[in-house]
Amino acid sequence: MVGKNELSSIEIYMLGIDYKIDKAKELKCDIFIEDNPLNALQLAQGGVRVFLLEANYNKDIKHDNITKVKDWEHIKRLINNM
Repeated sequence: MVGKNELSSIEIYMLGIDYKIDKAKELKCDIFIEDNPLNALQLAQGGVRVFLLEANYNKDIKHDNITKVKDWEHIKRLINNM
């Protein structure tokens, strides 16, 4: 598991389940971590890069701005390689 200090050089926001594209643009998000397929697609179509946590209910979602991720360790590696 990724500890809270392992991503300390980035800002992390936790949002509810509502329409997220407006908030992502307001915050000028570089990356959005999501598991909900509809939110991920809305964000990706709005030009936001999305890390989509793999799950059975979102396995068919595809978009150029969506990167499928296995877990938080995978996310950490991707962020550290940016």
